[in-house]
Amino acid sequence: MDKTADGLRDPDAARYPGVSRWQPSVPVCRLAMYVVLFDIDSTLIRTQGAGRAAFAETFRADFNIERIGDGISYAGRSDRAIVREVFAQHGIEDRPDTWQRFRRGYLRRLERTLTMRRGGLLPGVLPLLRAIRERSDVAMGILTGNVAAGARLKLEHYGIDSFFGFGGYGDDHVDRGGIAAEAIGAAAAYLHTKHRLSAEPGLTTVIGDTPEDVRCARSIAAKAIAVATGESSLCELRAAAPDHALPDLTDRDTVLGLITSA
Repeated sequence: MDKTADGLRDPDAARYPGVSRWQPSVPVCRLAMYVVLFDIDSTLIRTQGAGRAAFAETFRADFNIERIGDGISYAGRSDRAIVREVFAQHGIEDRPDTWQRFRRGYLRRLERTLTMRRGGLLPGVLPLLRAIRERSDVAMGILTGNVAAGARLKLEHYGIDSFFGFGGYGDDHVDRGGIAAEAIGAAAAYLHTKHRLSAEPGLTTVIGDTPEDVRCARSIAAKAIAVATGESSLCELRAAAPDHALPDLTDRDTVLGLITSA
């Protein structure tokens, strides 16, 4: 009876000459991991307007802006970009000190508004995060327009902060592509330090609820999964040409399969 390369007898060698079902056990040398970068608001959680309320209170109390114009868009944008636009509308110079003044007031009020609003995790989020954490080949991070401290307050409030080891945030970037670059850089540093592995764009997925999430995924050559859990409809998201468009994150196995498909 023929033997396999590891010296074990192959019972099917006689029936299938030259073909062996048995293969030696060879350790896989992994050089990179899958990375998934989640948006926060309307992708993982819904705060019922806690962030916008904190924004409005801070502009009113600290800058005497009684009302933010109706034309201000929040979805898919960085906190830095939103504040810059409001400052411009009201003739306030956008300087490092005015930005830091806003940031301090906003974070102080956000902690309170989160407790006043009945928000929560979106459907399917917790089972998905738990399933990803069980895998040794996927690392989870954040890609959000929130300032880092605001993102942390929101994730801690809803009990999911421990799932994420790195991220890109809206403290310094007006363009979401800059946040994406920060996030993939943070992922690379995290994986190198923790696992001596690398982060590669081809193994990276961005999950978000706006066309901006799709565009920022493209800016780092990552895959994009768009979910219609925010203001954008499934049709609007598909028009942005993501790799996949889903109604929500409830189909855990499908989402996990999309993340781990090369």
